[in-house]
Amino acid sequence: MMETSSLWLGIKQFSGGNVTLRHTTVRQAVVGIQGNGSNIHISNSDIYSCVQGLLLSGGISANQLESGWGPILFKTKVTNNEQGTRMHGVLGQEIMLFEATDFDLNNYGIEVENWANIQTQIISTILLSENVSMSNNRNYGLYIKIGSPTVVDVRGSMFVGNRNGGVYWYQYYTNNPRQAFTITDTLFEDTNFGISYTCNYCRTSNMTVTIASNTFNDNKRDIYITFHSSEQSFIVQNVFSKSQEVLAIQSDTSMETNISVIISENSFVNLLRGYTAVSVSFVKTIISKNSFNNCSSTTLISVKNGFDHLIANNTFVNSTDSICYVQTKQPYTKGKTISASLNYWDTNDIFAVKSKVCDFFVDSSTAIIDVKGFYEDFSMKKLNYSKAIDMFRSAINETTNITYIGGIVDDDIDISTLGVSRFMLNRSLLIQEGVTVRIQGVTLNITDVKGIVVLGTLVIGSSDSVDRTVIQKHSGVWNSIVLYNTGLNVLNTNISGAVAAIDIRSSSSVYIHNCTAYDGAMQSLIKADKPKHNVSVHISNCIVSVDANVIEIVVNDSQSIDVNIENSTMTSNRNYIVSVTDGSSNRSPKLVRVSVLGSHSYGGVGVLNIRGCFFRTELTIVDSEFAATRYGTLVSLANPSMKTEAHRNKFGDSRRDFYLEFCKPLTDVMNNSTTFNMVNNIFKSQSDGEVFYMYDYSGATEHTFNFTNNSMVYMQPTARQFLFITSYGNSEKHTLNFISNTLVNSSKTLLEIHHRFRQITLKWNKFINNSACLLYSAPPHTDKFLGFEIDRNEFQGNTHIDGIIVISTEQFQNGTVSLTNNDFINNMGTSFSFKTSNVSIKYNYFENPEALYNLKVNKFVTLTNVRTDINASFNYWGTTDPRDIENKLYDKSYDETLLDILYRPYLGSRNISDFRNEEINFVNGNEIGGNVNGDVTLHSDKGPYVVVSNIVVGENDTLTIQEGVEIRVMADIGFTVLGILISQGTSQRPVRFISVDHLAPWKGIELNSKHGVNITHLLVNNTKEGITLKTTKATLHDVTSTFSRTSGFYIFATDNKQNVTAVSVSKLNASNNADGVTINAGTGYNNYISILNCIVADNTADGIVTMSTGNVTISKCTIERNKARGMKLDMRTNGFIKVVKSLIRNNSEYALEGEVTAGIEMDSCTISDHRLGYNNWGWYPRVHTHLRISASNSKLTTVDIKNSIITNNTADGILLTRSYNNRGPLAITVDNNTFNIGNVAFEFNDEHKLWVIFF
Repeated sequence: MMETSSLWLGIKQFSGGNVTLRHTTVRQAVVGIQGNGSNIHISNSDIYSCVQGLLLSGGISANQLESGWGPILFKTKVTNNEQGTRMHGVLGQEIMLFEATDFDLNNYGIEVENWANIQTQIISTILLSENVSMSNNRNYGLYIKIGSPTVVDVRGSMFVGNRNGGVYWYQYYTNNPRQAFTITDTLFEDTNFGISYTCNYCRTSNMTVTIASNTFNDNKRDIYITFHSSEQSFIVQNVFSKSQEVLAIQSDTSMETNISVIISENSFVNLLRGYTAVSVSFVKTIISKNSFNNCSSTTLISVKNGFDHLIANNTFVNSTDSICYVQTKQPYTKGKTISASLNYWDTNDIFAVKSKVCDFFVDSSTAIIDVKGFYEDFSMKKLNYSKAIDMFRSAINETTNITYIGGIVDDDIDISTLGVSRFMLNRSLLIQEGVTVRIQGVTLNITDVKGIVVLGTLVIGSSDSVDRTVIQKHSGVWNSIVLYNTGLNVLNTNISGAVAAIDIRSSSSVYIHNCTAYDGAMQSLIKADKPKHNVSVHISNCIVSVDANVIEIVVNDSQSIDVNIENSTMTSNRNYIVSVTDGSSNRSPKLVRVSVLGSHSYGGVGVLNIRGCFFRTELTIVDSEFAATRYGTLVSLANPSMKTEAHRNKFGDSRRDFYLEFCKPLTDVMNNSTTFNMVNNIFKSQSDGEVFYMYDYSGATEHTFNFTNNSMVYMQPTARQFLFITSYGNSEKHTLNFISNTLVNSSKTLLEIHHRFRQITLKWNKFINNSACLLYSAPPHTDKFLGFEIDRNEFQGNTHIDGIIVISTEQFQNGTVSLTNNDFINNMGTSFSFKTSNVSIKYNYFENPEALYNLKVNKFVTLTNVRTDINASFNYWGTTDPRDIENKLYDKSYDETLLDILYRPYLGSRNISDFRNEEINFVNGNEIGGNVNGDVTLHSDKGPYVVVSNIVVGENDTLTIQEGVEIRVMADIGFTVLGILISQGTSQRPVRFISVDHLAPWKGIELNSKHGVNITHLLVNNTKEGITLKTTKATLHDVTSTFSRTSGFYIFATDNKQNVTAVSVSKLNASNNADGVTINAGTGYNNYISILNCIVADNTADGIVTMSTGNVTISKCTIERNKARGMKLDMRTNGFIKVVKSLIRNNSEYALEGEVTAGIEMDSCTISDHRLGYNNWGWYPRVHTHLRISASNSKLTTVDIKNSIITNNTADGILLTRSYNNRGPLAITVDNNTFNIGNVAFEFNDEHKLWVIFF
């Protein structure tokens, strides 16, 4: 083979041309010969050492063949090429005729494929090969991978020594009409796979495969065929020798088909040990007149699936090393057998014949193979026909005193009367209809995979017998006792060693009493996989331990399932005690009744699993104990209807005790309403999880849930909820009654409900030392809602800060959340938190001295067409002091957007007739709070003052604070000024507002006086909202706000375009806040805000944030060390900002960043010491003055930057950008500035594609 660059292209036949070669050598070409086979004739020639030996697109026509047109290739060698021959036919020129030609020593001998990439609709191939060799190729001799119609006829040829195989044909999802695959008189030797044909999902294929009169020798596998649904195959008169696996024919559908297979008159000789000779699966077969000689195959014929097989007139000679002459894997089916009569089995011994048939009697899970008639001689002239071959037999071993039994029982028998106490079931037992078999007081050992099928009646054990009955394994594991339309009583019996002890196939009743069943091998005690009709199981006084499900039922056509467990101990290492699931497409309702009484149950993942969307479940659990792993679910229900009675039980370890998932209601059941009662139960699991988890998916059947006198009590806090209820959709059918339960020491929300109930009652319950007790967060209710009653409960020592009871639902339509007659004692955090105005709060007792709030109103999402106040009168608040009462009511007094809680008149004690209505004095010693009525002065010599409730200075009130007064404010309390506030502080002795606890910030000061504001020498520290200024006229001097969780100062000017807002702030200090100063001047054009001599430093976000359409002046300010921007600008419409004689330095992000419209003037400022930022990809420069011109009108925008110093910035100086939407005039003045020690000094980016850059 020469280098590719040295190869010539080869011979190519074009349309109209002809290529005829005789006694010619073609070598060392890229493609030896290429063209249409009808115009190519090659004989007595060699094509070798090419990249591609031969490429053919099209062959000869049928007329040419009939007229004697010769073969395309004759006595030619296509050998030693990288690729041999690639070819396909076309319509009208389908026939590829090769005779006496060698396709050897290539990658593939012949490949049938669409190598020319033409339209598949015109491809049609008929390959006729006679006396051809396709041998010693590196892959396959003949390789066909094409979806178009194909006929293959190979005769008198050779496939020897191919590395992967002789013939490989693969089709997928083809819709071709009838095709044919015929191989006759051909040798397959030492070629790995002889013939492999696969047609996956070939739905309309009518392929006929004929493999006849061939010799297969010393291959790994001779024939492997996969059909789809309607093909037929003839395997006849072949010789198979020294192979591992001879023949495997199967369907790709895993179901019964119309595929017909005839295997006849073949000779199987010297087959190798450890394999299956002939294997058929999901096809119909006739296996006849074959001979098996000197074979050592483990199995000679394996019929894996189906009953439509005939195995007859075959001879098995000198093949005693084979374990099974005939074997089946077809599951046992009542009344059906596989026919294997009229064969010669190399013996005339009736029992020796049966020993070579591996069927039901060897493995009870498989079908019976009928061998009643067999030939006693090789000449097949002497026929023995015996019905006794499979009948019940017993034989005693005198040495061991064990009786061996097995076979078909057709008459009543009591095994215990056979004279011994020990039995060995070494052939499976089939009890015919009308027959009764008794096994009482004896030991029955069952050998591996044997079992008992009961069509009649089986009784195991006796209530009268002194001796217990024992059924156990002898070796391996035995299968099952299989029941068909019968009853089974098992009494006083020990059972072990089965995969599943009892297998119910159709309507049966099982009663098990005083039995034990446990060992490591047993997977289940009872299983029923889609049984027909009804199933009833009753187990009492038993001890059972298995690896998987104790009772496993998959429902199909059954109308009712009854499972009753009484006074028993049940263990499943990995699964459930009872699992009932729906495996049918039948949508009719099915009644599933499960009862567990007085029993102890432990399941690896749970105890009861009942899941079926057409089940009407009736569940009873009484006086029992359940437990699982910490990740398990004790009772899992997924049904439309769950009638449940659970009384006096103890539920131990699990993640969830009950899991309920609702399906769509059963429309053909008249009464869909049902109850779920849980009464007097104890829940002990300490795993993170829930006692009761419910998911309503499809607007389920109407249920009433009654939880009464249950307890979940822990000595230490445990992360476990009692109820978690959620849903998909807007069902409003169910009723919840939660009455007289005791729940102690849970660190999670005990009752968490995200589902709309029609009615809820919580009454007489005890919630002690928990975190949160109730969260109700359902979608808005409709007019179907009847009410939510929380009455006469005890809430003691609970601690959740956001609410012991939280009602997050806003709308209850005509219904009401009623909180009455409850005791709230020594709780922390918040007692009752709610949003809705549909709430009634009366006759409750709140004695929570350490609580944050007794009542807390949360913000509405929408507050329309509802009351704006809440009537909470006639409650006892643990005090008679109105100030103390109000201090624990979080409502409109804290946030004007909230509802107002009206608590007057209130109770002065627990006596419901002790009505009080006392007024609050603003000053009470050194405590202050409430409304300032008239003129009030806080004197210097009386402080410090402690604010214990929200302060409101009314419009007609005046509050004077003398110099040096210190006011200490409790958490969350605010100070609102609607009237006049006079601060008489001095520079030496300012007025100070600080928090009582530095870890508990107070709200802040809101100045919203129509009289204007004039405040000097004021210090505010540790707030949530700092100082908020909402007025048209204000003057602030020497005012400090530090450590605010939001903005130190919030200046909010009017949106009224007719009014003039004039705010002047001087000597301002806004440091260590989130934002330093936030200015929101709204849409007023006449707003003038001036800040002079300010320090805005060390804030965790921005220094100054402006959102204004007015005029803002920042003068002589120092803005430094803020963690985000120095100034963030959002100057909309006509907003103009002026920054004069100010220092902006060392901020973490931009110095100035944002948008201006009317313009900006920066005069005599210094911008310095801004450094490079860092991201995941490396260092990059930030632009530290970035202004965007975004006005969309035609007014002039001015940018004036003058007399300023931009220095010591390792990033850019000034970037000015004009928005694409801004088409108005723009005037830019950059005058008398100094730029040094930086990157780009000034850059102007016009999105109209104008760029101006100054360096």
